[in-house]
Amino acid sequence: MRGNAVCTAEEVAAASGVKIGDRLISVDRKEAARGIFAALPYADTVRIRRSFPSTLLIELQESIPAAAVVSGGVAYVIDENGKLLSYQPAASLEEMLVVEGLTVSEAVPGKTIGVEDELRLDTLRQLLAAFSDDRLLENVDRVQAEKLYDIWFVYDGRMTVKIGDISDLERKLELMEEVIGRLDRSEKGTLDVSEVGTARYMAESIG
Repeated sequence: MRGNAVCTAEEVAAASGVKIGDRLISVDRKEAARGIFAALPYADTVRIRRSFPSTLLIELQESIPAAAVVSGGVAYVIDENGKLLSYQPAASLEEMLVVEGLTVSEAVPGKTIGVEDELRLDTLRQLLAAFSDDRLLENVDRVQAEKLYDIWFVYDGRMTVKIGDISDLERKLELMEEVIGRLDRSEKGTLDVSEVGTARYMAESIG
């Protein structure tokens, strides 16, 4: 077994259905892979190779957690494509990008998470794809997406960034980074880039 971090070799072997003593030539690799995907939500890609005379090599690449959608007091951990990896009480969630404002309607580990409608799911995916950039991912703390025309997030724990809807999202984020880069790192406030090509900044009042 190669490539695992969350999934143990024992779990992968059990999920494959292959047992010690099975004839190597008779192993159905497609069926073994289906068993792994069905049992282990973190499995992203699986490659199974025979190495004669008696070895079966399973290479597994795991999904990477991208965010936690918090709904009804539960944190649903998903990958960038919206696949549900695990869930837990929101109060016990460790440091991770949190998405709020969506209602989870279906939660089956290993399957795409269900939310109110396809538009919200598509919006979620586009946001996660944008935030997967290391420069953003390490600085975005929380996303509020209840109103798809008025999405905002907290950046670096000190800046509320309003992006409106997700149209021209890349340009909006580039403008955000440009403006924030000009500000003092200790400065707090609200930055509105919801209108493409325009940035409005309001510093947090003191006292």
